[in-house]
Amino acid sequence: MTRPKTNPGKKSNPCESMAKKVYEIPSNRKAIKEFSEKAIKTVKHAGVDMDLHQLELILLEALTNALLYGNFQISSKTRDEKGEDFFWQLVEEREKDANFAARKIVLEADCVEDELRFKVRDEGEGFDWRNYLESIDTGKTERFHDRGILLIQNYADELSWNDKGNEITFAIKL
Repeated sequence: MTRPKTNPGKKSNPCESMAKKVYEIPSNRKAIKEFSEKAIKTVKHAGVDMDLHQLELILLEALTNALLYGNFQISSKTRDEKGEDFFWQLVEEREKDANFAARKIVLEADCVEDELRFKVRDEGEGFDWRNYLESIDTGKTERFHDRGILLIQNYADELSWNDKGNEITFAIKL
C-alpha cells in the first residue's frame, strides 16, 4: 500500500485556499458518506494534488469506526461472536433508535502549510487504542474487520488518539 500521492514539483502552498472546516455529522451511514464526499470536494476545490480515492478510503474508515464502534457502541467482539448478519441488523436498529441517532460525529478538516489534518470524534465511550496497537505490533490482529486502522496507519503520516479513545487525528503531508 502507498499513501496518497502529491505532486513534488508543485511550489505554491496548497493550503492557501482551504479554510478549516468543522462538520457535525448525524449518526447514520448515509450521512457518513455524504460528509466524507463533502470533505473530499473541499480538498479537491482547494487544488490539493493527491490521490483523493485513498484519502476518501481512510476518511470513510475513521468515520465508520466512529459511528459503529463509538456512537452505536457495537464491539468487535459482538461481530465475532454473533456474526455479520447480527452485527448489521444491530447497526440498522441503532440507526432507528432515538438515543443512538441523536449522537453526533464531529469531523474537523484543516490544511496547514504542508499537511492535511483530520480529526474525527464520536460520543462513545472510546476504546483501548494502546492495546489495539500492541496487538497489531505482535501480529495478533487477524480479523478482516480490524484492518481499518491499519489502512489509516499506512496512508497517513501521523496518527494519534486522545486518551479516552473516542477521537482519532491523522495527518497527510503534501
